[in-house]
Amino acid sequence: MKLNLLDKNFDRNNRVIMGIDPGTINCGCAFLTIRDGKVARIKTQLIKAENKFKLIERVMMIGDKIRDLIQEISPDEVAVESLIYVKNPKALMALAQARGAILSALGTNYVDRISEYSPNLAKSLVTGHGHADKEMVQKGLSLSLGINLTFSSYDESDALLLAMGHWYQTKNLIPQNKAEFLRA
Repeated sequence: MKLNLLDKNFDRNNRVIMGIDPGTINCGCAFLTIRDGKVARIKTQLIKAENKFKLIERVMMIGDKIRDLIQEISPDEVAVESLIYVKNPKALMALAQARGAILSALGTNYVDRISEYSPNLAKSLVTGHGHADKEMVQKGLSLSLGINLTFSSYDESDALLLAMGHWYQTKNLIPQNKAEFLRA
């Protein structure tokens, strides 16, 4: 059954949002559980595909692990980082393959529930600054959630950034004074 986000029976105050930061070696995943319009649970995970494997094997491993997470957690919506400009065309092609495996792993049930965000947009939505560095992103996440978060990698915090940015974007929860995140 496809979930229509415009359906009046869909409850935006009670949902699970998955954020995915694609990569060919490390892929960050985050899950936000929203209950009654507030974050009730946060789970982050790093999918590692060791560099000793060929690219095609790593891409398939990542796709399989994403599929397993989808089956286990069944998120309502997914926010995926869009392709970004990189100077190395070979790196861009590899990243595109990883994104393709991730999107394929989500399957046809998620076609209408996937949103793509550029890194700058996601950073702007959560920290108020589209060019925030990795530490500023982690600080902005901690401040916006009111808890001290620690991550095993930047890939995990980037995935949570995507999920939070999606929540803000779709719920119109963009803080009035985003600069407060940066000063605290």
